[in-house]
Amino acid sequence: MKKFWITVSFVAIAAVGVWQFGNLVPYAARIPYLSELIKQPAGGNGGSRQAQGDQTQANQAENGGQHQGGGRRRGGGPTVVKTVAAVKTTLPTDVTASGWADADDNTTMAAQEQGLIVSINAQDGATVKAGDLIAKLDDRTAKAAVDKDNAMIVRDTATLSEAETALVRAQDLFDQKAGTQQSLDQARAARDTAAATVEADKATLASDQVILENTDIRAPFDGRLGDIAVSKGAFLNAGSAIVTIAKYDPIYVKFHLQERYLRVLKKALAVGPVEVSTVPASTKGQVRKGEISFYDNTVDTASGTILAKAKFENASGALWPGQSVNIIAHFNNDQQQVVVPTVAVSPGPDGFFAFVVKDGKSHLTPVTVARANGGFTAIESGLQPGDHVVIEGQGQLSDQQAINEQFDEKTLDVAAAEEPRQPQQSETIAVGAQQ
Repeated sequence: MKKFWITVSFVAIAAVGVWQFGNLVPYAARIPYLSELIKQPAGGNGGSRQAQGDQTQANQAENGGQHQGGGRRRGGGPTVVKTVAAVKTTLPTDVTASGWADADDNTTMAAQEQGLIVSINAQDGATVKAGDLIAKLDDRTAKAAVDKDNAMIVRDTATLSEAETALVRAQDLFDQKAGTQQSLDQARAARDTAAATVEADKATLASDQVILENTDIRAPFDGRLGDIAVSKGAFLNAGSAIVTIAKYDPIYVKFHLQERYLRVLKKALAVGPVEVSTVPASTKGQVRKGEISFYDNTVDTASGTILAKAKFENASGALWPGQSVNIIAHFNNDQQQVVVPTVAVSPGPDGFFAFVVKDGKSHLTPVTVARANGGFTAIESGLQPGDHVVIEGQGQLSDQQAINEQFDEKTLDVAAAEEPRQPQQSETIAVGAQQ
C-alpha cells in the first residue's frame, strides 16, 4: 500500500510540472494528450511571461541605444592631450656608479717602545683631536735616563769650561815664549774633546726625551677611535697594536667608471671641478654633494674601468668609512641639443617616436635619441626647437588624429635650466571642437 501512494505522488508531481512548465520542455507539445494540457497555460501565464520577456528586450534595446548614443557624444570629439615645447639647451651627462667610503686618514696606533700600560685615557669609539692622550706606558725608566743625561751635560759642561781656561793660559804662555807648542796643542785638544762630550750628552738627552715622549700614546690626527685592543696592566712590545683611528671629515668615496667615460672625465676636469652627489641612507633622502679629486693613471684591463675618488665634507658623519655608496657623477655638457621630457618619447617597432601637434592634429614623428638624463631626453634628429610634443594622452593617439591641445608653459622651466622663467598659467588651445 505504501508503494502505491508513493507512485501516485510521483505521478501527481509530474502532471503538475508538465501543466505548469510543459512549454519549456522540447517536443512536449507533440505528445498526445499532453499537447492539450500544455496549450491552456501557454495562453495564460506562459503568454504573459513571453510578453514580459518581449517588453524587457525592448527596454534593453531602448536603453542600449541610449548608452550607445551617449558614448558617441562623449567619445566622438577630439582627444585632449597635454603638450610642451621642445627646447634647445644643454643636457648634463649623469653617470651612476657604485663605490665605498674611504677615510682620509686611517691607521693603527701602536706602541713605539716596550713597556707596561699604566692608564687608558680614552674610550672605545671616542672622537679625538690630534695630540689627545690615548694611553700611557710606565715612564719611570725613561725619566731616569733623561735626568741622568741632564746631569752628564752639567758635568761635561764644567769640564769644557775648565779646558777652555787651560787653553787660554797655554796660548798666553806660548805668546810670551814661556810655553811650548806641545803644551798649547794638548790644551786645544782637551778643549775640543770636552766640547764634543757636551754635544754627545745633548744628543743622548734628545734621544731619551723621545723615548719618554713615546710612553704617552697620542692621537696622530683628528678622528674617531675604534675598539681599544689593550687594557691597563698589559705589557707591550714595540710595534704592538693598540687601537685604530680613522679621519672621516673630509671623507673620500672610491668608485669605478667605465672606460668609455674617461674622455668625458678628462675633458670635464680640464674645465673645472666635476660635481658628484650621493644620498646616504643615514640622511633620509638628503643629497650630499662633493667633487672628483682623483682618477687613476691606468685602466683596469680585467674590468675595463678606471678608479676615481670623490671628496665630500662629512662633519656630520653621514658617510662612514667602508660604507657602500651609490654615486652620481655630473658631467657638464656644452653641446646644444633639442631636449624634451622623456615621457614624450615612446619606443616603437621601428625605433623611437614622439607625437607632435600641428594644425590641430597629432603627427607621429620618428626621432633619434641621443641620451636621457634626469627625466629629460636629448633628441639627435626628428624634432625642432619649439615643436609641441605630447606628454599626456599619447596612449590614445594615432597619426593625423584631431586633438584638443593643452599647452603647458611651466614645463619649459624644467628643461631650459639655464634660463629660469616665472611660473605661468597653462594655456588651453581648442582645436577642432568647442570646449
